[in-house]
Amino acid sequence: KHVVEHYFDLLKEIDIPIIDKTLELVIPQSDHKWAKEWFLQKALAFVKPLVAVFPGGGASWGKNAVLKRWPVEKYAKLVDKMIEKYNAHIILMGNEGERELCQAIAEKSRVTVHMVAGDLSITQSAAILKQCSLVVCNDGGPLHVAVAVDVPTVSIFGPVDDKVYGPYPVGKHAVIKKGLACQPCYRRFRMANCSHINCLNGLEVEEVFKKIERFL
Repeated sequence: KHVVEHYFDLLKEIDIPIIDKTLELVIPQSDHKWAKEWFLQKALAFVKPLVAVFPGGGASWGKNAVLKRWPVEKYAKLVDKMIEKYNAHIILMGNEGERELCQAIAEKSRVTVHMVAGDLSITQSAAILKQCSLVVCNDGGPLHVAVAVDVPTVSIFGPVDDKVYGPYPVGKHAVIKKGLACQPCYRRFRMANCSHINCLNGLEVEEVFKKIERFL
C-alpha cells in the first residue's frame, strides 16, 4: 500500500472527503522567471527533448544514501545513449553535496552536458523540471517533485519497494528495477545487511534505456 494512501486514510478517519489524488507543487512566478533566464543563458530555451538527470537522491538515508543510487559509470553511459540516439539535451541536477557526483558523470560522458547542482530551492528546481520532457532519477525526493509538477519520470529502484514509495499516482511514470528475489529488502524503516547491492549494480544501461525510449 502506497504511503500516500496511508495519509489519505487519516483524512477518512476525520470524515474529510478525498476529491483529488494527484500531487501538486505550486511554483512561484519569481522561480519561473529565474528558470527562464537560466535556460536562455545556457541556450536551452525551446529545445527538445530536454532531460533532467538526478544521479543522487536519498539524502534522508545519510551516509547510506549510496545504497539507493545507480552507479555513476552507468549514468554516464545512459546520458551518452540519450544524446546519440535522440539528440537529447541533458541537465545534471542535485544539491550542493551531489555536485561532485554530477561532475563525475559530466567528465565520464563523451559529450557535453549541462549541470545545475547547488543551493537551489525546491521550487527553483521544480521550475527547471517543468520545462523538461523527462526526468531520470533514483528513488528519492526529486522523483516526487517531478511528479508534483506533472513531468514524466523514469525512476530507478533498488532496496526500496516502489509500490510503497514510488511515483503516485503511476500515470505517465515508469519504474525500472532488477526484480531480484531479495528485492525489496528495505522494511520497517530498516535496510537489510547486503554486501553486493545487485539490485542496482546489476541493472544494465540497456535495461534502463528501453524504459526511457518510450518517452523520447
